[in-house]
Amino acid sequence: MIKTLVPVAVVWAYFRQLSGQEVVTGISTKTNENVLFQISYRTDIKTTQVIRYKGILYDITRVDVFEGYKEDLTLYGKAQP
Repeated sequence: MIKTLVPVAVVWAYFRQLSGQEVVTGISTKTNENVLFQISYRTDIKTTQVIRYKGILYDITRVDVFEGYKEDLTLYGKAQP
């Protein structure tokens, strides 16, 4: 099955790396990178979507609306392998 990505929107975002962890598996090294994006409030963002940032795809792992205020969304993500 082939997955096709369809852009939802291009938005400004604050980006921050939360952690970086290298896992050695056999002869290769994989990097697990957890990140945070903060964007303006939107109602159409779900954890089934991905974010493309500087050519890297991040799975959205959590959508956080700070105390229910409709100003910003904090999106937590994990880099795809």
